[in-house]
Order: sequence, then structure tokens, then C-alpha cells
Amino acid sequence: MAVKINDFSGTHRSADFAKVALYRDQSGLNSLWLSDDQREFPRLNIALNNDLAVVHYFPSRRHPGFQSKNNDKERVAANVFFRLEKKGEPWLAPSQATVPAATAFFIAAQFMKSGLISPLTLSSWTEL
Repeated sequence: MAVKINDFSGTHRSADFAKVALYRDQSGLNSLWLSDDQREFPRLNIALNNDLAVVHYFPSRRHPGFQSKNNDKERVAANVFFRLEKKGEPWLAPSQATVPAATAFFIAAQFMKSGLISPLTLSSWTEL
């Protein structure tokens, strides 16, 4: 699947994912929007704050989506904010939705291969 990636630094292709995944702005934030090069949905968003992430998966235009869920209570971060757009307002993520960036990148790798999200990727997702 040819994947288009939009983030705070511009538009990229899936071959550039490793480089794009490392980019953070001066505040340590970035937001990656991944979709098929030929269609808008399904779509994946990875909002990053340094080494933490919140993942959203949108299977279709009208579906409100799914949000990552962290069941590891020892790793839940409090008061972590993210931004979905470069000039957007920061938002405080629910602590139970915050996962390690490495987990988010694993999900992205699966999405770039198939355009789908495996329910086994995280122990669970929260449907919005």
C-alpha cells in the first residue's frame, strides 16, 4: 500500500517513515496522519509528545474512530498534552489513552502494510 504521511514538517511517503517518526517541534510534539495515497480513509493519526503517543484510527469518514488504550497502569502518564495540527490548540489526552511511541510506530507499520489495524496490536481500543 502506498501511504501518504502528513505531519508538522510537511507531506511524505511511507519510505520516509523512519525519518518522519523522529521529528518533533521545539515543544517535543508532532502529529502524523497516515492514509492511502489514493483515498482518504481508512486513516491513522499518531499524536506525539516526545516518547509518548495517542493513536486514533478512523475506518471511514462517518465513523468517530477508535483511540488507543493503555492497560499498563504503571506506565500511564498524567497531564500529557498533544497537538493534532501544527498551529492547533494543545489538548490534554486521557491518561489511559497514552501509549509508548514505539507501540504507536508498531501500529503504523501494520497500517502501512495493509491499511487496517489488527485488534491484537493493543490489548484493546476505545471506540469513540
